[in-house]
Amino acid sequence: MISSTRKIIGFGIAVLVLTACQISKKELGKEITRLENEIATEYNMEKMDSLSLLYQQYIKEYPQDSLVAEYLYKSGMLNISLRNGPEALTDLTVLANRFPKYAYLPEVYYYIAFIYEDIMYDIIAAKAAYYSFIDKYPNHRLLPDATLSIQYLGQSPEEIVATFQQNDTIHLEE
Repeated sequence: MISSTRKIIGFGIAVLVLTACQISKKELGKEITRLENEIATEYNMEKMDSLSLLYQQYIKEYPQDSLVAEYLYKSGMLNISLRNGPEALTDLTVLANRFPKYAYLPEVYYYIAFIYEDIMYDIIAAKAAYYSFIDKYPNHRLLPDATLSIQYLGQSPEEIVATFQQNDTIHLEE
C-alpha cells in the first residue's frame, strides 16, 4: 500500500514539475517575443542585452526545442549588433555544427567571417572563413561581398576609399 501511495505521489510531483517547466518555457517565449517587438521599434542596448541573455537561457534550458536554431541565429545577429564578437561567433558556430540543414546556413558562414573581420579584427581567421564560405557556396548571392571583403581585408576605410578613387581616375583616363 505504501509503495502505491509513493508511486501516486511521485507521479503527481512529476506532473507538477513537467507542468511548471512548460509554463516556464511558455513565459520565457513570451518574454523573448515581447523584447523582440520592443527592440524592433526602439534601439535600446539594455533590452538587447536582456534579450541576448533570454535567448541563451532558452537554448540552455530547452536544447532539443524546435526554436533553438532560430534563437541561435537571432542571438548571433543580436551579438553582432552589440559588437560581442566571441558570443556571436559561439552562437553561429554552434548553429552551423548542430543544424547543418538550417535554411540560412550560408549566411551563418558569411557572418562568421564578418565577425572575425569587423568585430574581432582577426584578419587571418577572417580570410580563412571567407574562403570557406566561397568554397561551400560558390553561387550564393553574398559571394561578391565575400570576394570584396577578402580583397580589402586589413585596409582602413580611408585606404579603401583611396583605392576606389584611384580606380575611378584610371577609368576616366581610358
